[in-house]
Amino acid sequence: MPVKIDNENSILTYLDKLDPEEREEMLGLMLVELLSGILHMPAENIDERIALINLGIDSLLATELKQIIKFKFQVEISALEFLKGINIKQLSRSIMDRIAIAV
Repeated sequence: MPVKIDNENSILTYLDKLDPEEREEMLGLMLVELLSGILHMPAENIDERIALINLGIDSLLATELKQIIKFKFQVEISALEFLKGINIKQLSRSIMDRIAIAV
């Protein structure tokens, strides 16, 4: 069941309160929900281990995902990174690393 959080500052505050394992898991769930909306696919059909490009992310969707991640998590990730075979678990770690640097 997805956690509903009102704004991006609340998301970062919420994630900050979790231990690292929980943070990675929750971030993965949030990314699955984001991808579900972008890909118009049920979240339960999205496997965190499959490369985003194999889930259907193309250059236009990668740009959209990049903007959503920037807004929600206040981190910059190149749209090209999504097209290089990264999966949701790897993306979660990449976002966590960037959040840690920004703090």
